[in-house]
Amino acid sequence: MVETGIQPPFAQAAAQQRMVGDALLNASIRRQTEKEWIMTVHEQTIAKIRQLPEPLVQEVSDFIDFLLVKHDNRRWRLWTHLSESLSLSESDFSDYLVNLETYEDRLARGEIQW
Repeated sequence: MVETGIQPPFAQAAAQQRMVGDALLNASIRRQTEKEWIMTVHEQTIAKIRQLPEPLVQEVSDFIDFLLVKHDNRRWRLWTHLSESLSLSESDFSDYLVNLETYEDRLARGEIQW
């Protein structure tokens, strides 16, 4: 039999299946390795947290909450809006208090009447 370099259809299909199978196996191994690495980081982080005193654990918990909000677009927009609103209201309120104290002082000195 003479080699022509042309494979019968079933041989081509078998070769393609082997290539696809190898690619899937490699991807599966890569995912498993990544998953093991992520779990290792997860486990290492938990071990570090367990070594912390309670007040520092609370800080870590607060930071985790921040990260969860930051990576949730809807919650992040709400947080930034709330933060801006609080900043604005506090600045306006502080001006109000200064004006109120000035008003009370002037009342007490008799400069103005109520």
